[in-house]
Amino acid sequence: MMRAMLKSALAVHKPWILTGDDNLNLGHPSGTCRFGNDPATSVLDPNNKVWDVGNLYVADASFFPSSGGSNPALTVAANALRLADTIANQVARV
Repeated sequence: MMRAMLKSALAVHKPWILTGDDNLNLGHPSGTCRFGNDPATSVLDPNNKVWDVGNLYVADASFFPSSGGSNPALTVAANALRLADTIANQVARV
């Protein structure tokens, strides 16, 4: 019964099939804060800290070079854990 209700409700919508060649990945924006070793060519250092701004780190998908075409949640979470360890180590040294 649920499938029939969904089929009926969704019947008015045109399907959008992603082929891989034209994926726009509108649902997962990323790649807006380049990271690197040179502040002249990047916004973030290799530890996702904003150059020349104390205590400002980027822990979302902004640091990705580009979108991977799939949900980035697990990669974002893994990087956030890596970043948390980095910050904790820096605080411990102070």
